[in-house]
Amino acid sequence: MYVIDTTLGHGGLFNWLIDAAGSIEIRRRFVGGQVTVNIYSKDELEQLNAFVAEREWAALANDVEKLHHGTEKEGLGQFLKEVLGMSVAAAQGASQLAAIFVKAGVWEDNGRKRGMAFRCVESAWQVGLEAYYAQRKSTQAGTCGTDENSLDEEGQQLYFDLDAS
Repeated sequence: MYVIDTTLGHGGLFNWLIDAAGSIEIRRRFVGGQVTVNIYSKDELEQLNAFVAEREWAALANDVEKLHHGTEKEGLGQFLKEVLGMSVAAAQGASQLAAIFVKAGVWEDNGRKRGMAFRCVESAWQVGLEAYYAQRKSTQAGTCGTDENSLDEEGQQLYFDLDAS
């Protein structure tokens, strides 16, 4: 089941799920209506978490132009693209991954909307993510089943359109 969530900086909506293999699938809708789906394997998530854990603070570093031109500073997006060989669109998913890891209590953020950075605070990342995912499923099943007005209109549209596809 896909759950709806928001990014940390600007509160952008996205859907995500964790599958049986421990991979995370993230679905995002862009302003023009285009939907992008990116899948991050358990191994890739492990490598990303290790990257963050090895640093005092890891920058978000997912500017589309800088990623495209290979000029982005060291950070999450740059790591996804340059080290793990992902597309620019998948590397931009660093915003969604960071939100998931922070809300799951695995990472903490520096509290900034610009110049966001993250550090690891919990080594058992998979347990934290699965617990957060279960909590989101439970909350949204109750919310969607009883009071659809509690989600804003855009959130309902995003959630239900993506869940149906």
